[in-house]
Amino acid sequence: LFVYHTSIRTRAALTLIGAILFALAAGLLCWRTFLGMQEMILYSEVTMMRRLPLWWAYAAGSGLLALTTVTCLFTAWESARGIVRGHDPATHASGTEQP
Repeated sequence: LFVYHTSIRTRAALTLIGAILFALAAGLLCWRTFLGMQEMILYSEVTMMRRLPLWWAYAAGSGLLALTTVTCLFTAWESARGIVRGHDPATHASGTEQP
């Protein structure tokens, strides 16, 4: 709504900034979750009822956060290419690009 009347390159630049910030946040969460997993392995923490190793959940979380980080970096890459080429991939894919 706020950026509808801006140029396509401006929207691509804003998408790039958002993707980079999201990638940084996801990367930070991935890193900290991975460190938590290492502690769970070191201390042999298990769940209370089933006695399953807690690090399994941390491993899954770290892997999914790593995938999220890679996806954000890909989105940032596509937005950077969009700035050069003059289109915003975020609006181009959905067909809502302004004429």
